[in-house]
Amino acid sequence: MGNCGCGGEKQPLLKKVGGHKKNEGGGIFEEDIEGEAWTDVPKRSCVILPGSTYACPWDVIFWRLVLFAASVLIVTWSIIEHLHGVNDDNTKVPIKNTDIKYWFIYLTHWSLMVEVLYFFFALVTLLAAVCAQEPERKRMENHKPWYMSVTFGLQSTALTFSFLTALMFWTLEYVPGDRVAPLVMATHGGNFVLMLLDFILGQQPMFFMKIWWPIMFAVSYYVFSYFYFKNGGVTETGSSNIYQAVDWQNPSGVATMFGIILSAIIVAWFFFYGFYRCIKRYCGPPPLKG
Repeated sequence: MGNCGCGGEKQPLLKKVGGHKKNEGGGIFEEDIEGEAWTDVPKRSCVILPGSTYACPWDVIFWRLVLFAASVLIVTWSIIEHLHGVNDDNTKVPIKNTDIKYWFIYLTHWSLMVEVLYFFFALVTLLAAVCAQEPERKRMENHKPWYMSVTFGLQSTALTFSFLTALMFWTLEYVPGDRVAPLVMATHGGNFVLMLLDFILGQQPMFFMKIWWPIMFAVSYYVFSYFYFKNGGVTETGSSNIYQAVDWQNPSGVATMFGIILSAIIVAWFFFYGFYRCIKRYCGPPPLKG
């Protein structure tokens, strides 16, 4: 079959309502992609625009490029403002020490970076699928490339943490009535909007075992914060605690906070996983074209 930018003739647009059998997948614990060729999955889209084909899904490529560019823009904007002394948690409190290294110590910024990484891998996977030869659509012969599995894990991480960072900011830090700067909205909500659009538009599969990705992401951050504290690391204000709630001089308090965060991660992930399973069960995957 011809493809986009890789030679061959485009196939005409053909809309199909549900391109795959809904009962053709594996069990909950299996990383199965519904009996599809792996090249089918990245091309999923709930919106089919004129001129888009299976071989050259320009609409999917376009919105994936837009989402990736938007995530890069948010990170770049946040870093530039940090270098100019603007705090993306609270623009009313200027940053005294604008050394760029301090930008990388916060969980919010880790979440933004993993989102950029996810959109990059999703775009790469899509372009690889467009340029690849379509294998037979048999589940037993359907071997996904490693970067596709990584993409699914990054999605679980970015979706969960973009939601939680936004939720914690608006419920714990925001004072009702205060003016919210555009930068604050972008880093504590705008990033989640991007992930939600991706989740709805593409409906990429979520696998039960990918719950370990956001959990290990949280563990990695806590390990980082411990070694950062242990080696005398401080924030731009000179505090030895990156967050006041994570005080490594009080290990029991840190353990309690980690338990709370871990519980929140599991609840949030299961919320999105349950939403995905409902869509999969009652609506089927988005239509393919061509």
